[in-house]
Amino acid sequence: MKKIKKTIILLLLSSASVFSQFNEIHIGGGIGIGAISGNSPSQSAYSNSIFIGLKHTSTGDIIFRVNYIYASKINSILPENRTGKYYPFQHIFAVTGSMNQNISSFYLQGGIGPLLIQDRIFAGEIEIDFGLMLSAGFYMTAFSFTDSKIDFGITGNFGETFTNSLASFYLYQINFVYFP
Repeated sequence: MKKIKKTIILLLLSSASVFSQFNEIHIGGGIGIGAISGNSPSQSAYSNSIFIGLKHTSTGDIIFRVNYIYASKINSILPENRTGKYYPFQHIFAVTGSMNQNISSFYLQGGIGPLLIQDRIFAGEIEIDFGLMLSAGFYMTAFSFTDSKIDFGITGNFGETFTNSLASFYLYQINFVYFP
């Protein structure tokens, strides 16, 4: 029992020193429209996303961002009789390395990284695909406080996989980012 307590205390102390090396942490989310596909023609889709970004002191200007995006056929949010209907969707997970380029009152951001898509385009089939995600967008500060700020931007995300169903997506999103 003492070993478990010592191990937990050691883990807590070591994680505190790791997080202290991040000089910027931000969280955000967004909504958007675009298209999804996987062994099928592209289907119009809406999307919701959340992300967490970390800028480590040793990586310079590179921001590591962990993304989760849910994209589903746009008909799933339209009012209609849903009895017996199936609406295709994708769960998208990505880790991107991004960089910012400041231009007067706004900044451009571009990123690239590995991607995992849980593809559910067809009813009863679940495909796991691996690939690459590219993102680009521009942001501007919407609200600025003494210790934090909220940025607002428009982003384009493109993902292509190279395994199984060759799932892909392109989404245009309106995002917000909170910097504590």
